[in-house]
Amino acid sequence: MTVTLARRTVLAAGAALAARPGLAAAPPPADDLSFDLTQVPLSCAGSFLTLTHDPANTALPLRLATVRKTAIPYRYQTGPWAHELLGIGFGPGAPVATPRATPAGAELAVAGAAARVRFVDAVTLRVEAEGEPVRIVTARGFSWQRDGGRRGFDNDSGYVIAVDGPAVHSAVTRDGGGAAEAFTIPPGTAATLRFAAEVEDLTQPPGLGAGPVDAWMGDAPTFAADDTPAKRHATRIAWFLFWNLQVAPAGGYGGTAILSSKRSLSAVWSWDNLFNALAVVRARPALAWAQLFLVLAHQRADGSLPDTVSDLRATYGFTKPPLWAWTVVQLLRHTPAGQRRDLLARIYPRLARFHDWWFAARDLRGDGVPAYLSGNDSGWDNSTVFDGGGPVQSPDLLALLALDAEHLGTIAGMLGDAAAARRWAGRARDHLDRFHAHFASDGALGVHVQTASGWAARASTSLLTRIPVLLGPRLRADVRRTLVAELGDPSAFAAPCGPASESLASPLYKANGYWRGPVWGPSTLLIVRGLQACGEAALARDLGDRYRATCARAATFRENYDARTGEGNDDGGMTWSAADYLLLAQS
Repeated sequence: MTVTLARRTVLAAGAALAARPGLAAAPPPADDLSFDLTQVPLSCAGSFLTLTHDPANTALPLRLATVRKTAIPYRYQTGPWAHELLGIGFGPGAPVATPRATPAGAELAVAGAAARVRFVDAVTLRVEAEGEPVRIVTARGFSWQRDGGRRGFDNDSGYVIAVDGPAVHSAVTRDGGGAAEAFTIPPGTAATLRFAAEVEDLTQPPGLGAGPVDAWMGDAPTFAADDTPAKRHATRIAWFLFWNLQVAPAGGYGGTAILSSKRSLSAVWSWDNLFNALAVVRARPALAWAQLFLVLAHQRADGSLPDTVSDLRATYGFTKPPLWAWTVVQLLRHTPAGQRRDLLARIYPRLARFHDWWFAARDLRGDGVPAYLSGNDSGWDNSTVFDGGGPVQSPDLLALLALDAEHLGTIAGMLGDAAAARRWAGRARDHLDRFHAHFASDGALGVHVQTASGWAARASTSLLTRIPVLLGPRLRADVRRTLVAELGDPSAFAAPCGPASESLASPLYKANGYWRGPVWGPSTLLIVRGLQACGEAALARDLGDRYRATCARAATFRENYDARTGEGNDDGGMTWSAADYLLLAQS
């Protein structure tokens, strides 16, 4: 049977697929690379569709959803969630089964029966039944039917569903009530499910394959640090995610986008994309640079950048830290020389405007020290730095702006503007002087919080205020010594699984507290790079190895990890963590 879902479109299957396709097929790509479908979704490059495993639903454990925001009902569009389309399984009373998933597809096997699902292309799935009938049940009823129940329009998502093949259709009631459509695939037959956006797409046959996953995996990096099978497996899963989580240009995505996730956090956040760009640039420089321009295309006239970008819209109100020029300088090392000047000419004015925006819009005291209005601006949403409210002048922001100015000067020089390069160098020195004068006291870094009675200086137990280690040799010696000592202290930040986001000795530490304790990939990478710049190679390597070992245990690339136990928290299958796993193995 073939099922095709399309937004206001039904895609008719090609004649060869419609004529009871057999189960024999070409060997699937990368079929030796298995992963946990409860945390890592199955998708393919360019697709907005995502297949996951719901262990609680034994009747229909394979769940298909869309992460296209324009296919999500208005009341849910502001959230990060995917929108469910249908479930696949053996129906009520089936034995409990755990699917095996690889880039080639997913297989659900029980007692002489199997259901197999694979992507044919970005909008088409093929479902095979062996031994027992396989059942597909939609998340909602259709508003209309055609061709004996082979076509239906889903009012909630805007998709039209087409089913081709020897499937038996029936209208059913979902568990908990509500209309749905069921399609039963007889054993020994197959079907395809296709999802597209326009009615005219119905005339187009499905693609011939799920895209060049084998070619992509052929570029998977190899690292000397991968000295165990678990680490080598995790490296391949991490690299696979950057193929698996791509979506095609659509709406707010002006080019191919690498999403943070195709589970919950299914959008582009405007600093996740920087780490993703760094992770893929050695093999795919054009894809890497595209991740930057996806966000920069939505820059406002005042220089501000959005917090997130999706196919539906760019969202503003929050932004993210100024790591842009730092990222660009690293991307250039792996960008063909003949392309560099054009890329820099396009990106430099936008990065300069973003830098200036921080001082025009966030220098609230007029002292040359910009502030975060919210924890969301810092990227550390609920960090203890913001417990006293806001705005907050945090040392990481001015430290990053000092690096940003320095690197903007480098870029200006590469573009032949010596005067601008000198101006940026002067600004970098000024930012650095203000940083030390404003935040450093006896070698320690504090924060300044706006209160009802004015600005107040406070100490901090958050790793956020240790991110300035990224300044390396630019730091005053006493500040550098303090930061290195704290980051290497097992009773403070040197947790068993990497740098804890809150000191282990803090009464505010919480094991699963988001930015109040767990270990995160981006903060680990910045801390490690900072320690390397400080000449602390052994400590840098040790903290990076702890994080990589934590990720490699299950290779599900969770959003963050318990700093002591390594248990994964929150979303899974995230490029956010996979990128840093790969980057920490690079020198």
